[in-house]
Amino acid sequence: MRNFAAVAGLTALSALTANSIVLPQSVGDQRFAADEAAAASSQNVKRSTNDGVFAKRNQGESIRLELNHSKRQPLDSMDKVKEFAANQKAYVQQKYGKKKASDAEKRQVAGLVDYGQDSFYFAQVAVGTPAQNFNIILDTGSSDFWVTDADCRSSQCADVALYNTGASSSSVQSQTPFQIQYGSGAVRGTLYADTVALAGYTVFNTTVAGVTQLATGTLRSPTSGIMGMGFEQLATSGATPFWEVLAKSGTLQTQAFTFQLQRNKMASQDALSSGGVFTLGEIDGNQYQGDITYTNLPNSQRGRAGYWAIPLDNVQLNGNTISTSGQLAAIDTGTTLIGAPEDIADQFYSQIPNAQPVNVGGEQGYYAYPCDTNLNVAFTFGGKTWSISSADFSGGTVAQDRSGQNYCLGAIFGANLGSGAPEWIVGDSFLKNVFSVYEYEPTPRVGFAELKNGQAQNAPVSIGLVPSGTAANRQQVSPASSATASTGGGVGPPSLSVDSAAATQTNIVGGSGLPNPVAANAVATASVSTVRNGKESV
Repeated sequence: MRNFAAVAGLTALSALTANSIVLPQSVGDQRFAADEAAAASSQNVKRSTNDGVFAKRNQGESIRLELNHSKRQPLDSMDKVKEFAANQKAYVQQKYGKKKASDAEKRQVAGLVDYGQDSFYFAQVAVGTPAQNFNIILDTGSSDFWVTDADCRSSQCADVALYNTGASSSSVQSQTPFQIQYGSGAVRGTLYADTVALAGYTVFNTTVAGVTQLATGTLRSPTSGIMGMGFEQLATSGATPFWEVLAKSGTLQTQAFTFQLQRNKMASQDALSSGGVFTLGEIDGNQYQGDITYTNLPNSQRGRAGYWAIPLDNVQLNGNTISTSGQLAAIDTGTTLIGAPEDIADQFYSQIPNAQPVNVGGEQGYYAYPCDTNLNVAFTFGGKTWSISSADFSGGTVAQDRSGQNYCLGAIFGANLGSGAPEWIVGDSFLKNVFSVYEYEPTPRVGFAELKNGQAQNAPVSIGLVPSGTAANRQQVSPASSATASTGGGVGPPSLSVDSAAATQTNIVGGSGLPNPVAANAVATASVSTVRNGKESV
């Protein structure tokens, strides 16, 4: 197995993770066939041009987008900025629019890795026995876990680590197909159950899709897949997500996980930089300063929609307040930009001198503003206002007028997502400016705090790797069978065992035809250090 970028990191995918939508067979065949043909012929992908950048918006015009699912490209040309922006809007429309001891012992950390200029972030996740390590996007806006399979023949599988199910003694195969559509991106494969570890925690029989087909542009090296960090209600597989198994089992010391996302706007286009810190099972007071301001999830979001969505009080621009009363914002580590209702986006940019609508690949909803404009942008949640740095608000140069004035893409774009979806999708452009907390109990809520010393920390990327397990026979089950065994065929590392209380949980479920996931009753600890201002602190 190829193991690219051996890191225990996190990668916030700018344009990949999406709420799962079942892919029609005919459409899927066309998309997958195109990718496989591309793998054989190595044809170049057509890029957009700079013609007709500025455009007037037609009021009431419906918007239909196709998503080119390559993640955010390094923004070193106007074409790439526009391509990236088009991906973002289509992504959020598809993702949301179609849906109604000691400090070191306690801290369970995965260092994050940032690709390019904050293009996306990933973490290392271990799957199987013995462990196979993968660079995986941790996405709070979706709930399925999928990894590229060793049988994948798509061109995008050529340069990423592949999941060898046959080499894992704890792999349990079903005959249940798995497919997700992400705009024009899509994946298809088969559901398995296997031992999975992240940040020191292990879950036996985690439902994971081994993906054998990907539509063109769905994945970008060095990542091999996505782990959804949303609620079970979002999972196409119907399985309880990895983190939620741990929470429901009472395994986590604190029923929460947290993110810090590092800013690397000056990195080279293919650089792999320290991307911040993901912590599971603890809210580490050394990672933030001041108080955490929490906002509870409305019951509709946890019980029905499954998003980490909270009320957004207002948005501020240069001291002027735009009311967003009654509107919800999904907090999404898997999105780079910020999606807003179209009328709010129009109102926002009307307050920026010389801001203009931008035609991105024939689509609307985007705005550009003179790059030398001073902007003070802030969002208010739970009565507390959080600023967005000007570097994070700019998506890069998208156009130049006849006088030579450069125009930058604004991070906020307009997209009406329809009933049942949150009105706002708040991605990394905001999240890089805060320490964010996602707490399961006693009440599901999202919290924000100031970053320690005003910047995200880093963590070693080799933390939390699961030790190898012992051999066992691989099993197959059919979708018709009712898999109710607590551990099924999954075998974990010898130092870990099934918690008897966790094994009796009835509200934890696996995918169709697979055993239910079960949390291990021990946590792999490490002498964890985070780096602050160039110095390590343990």
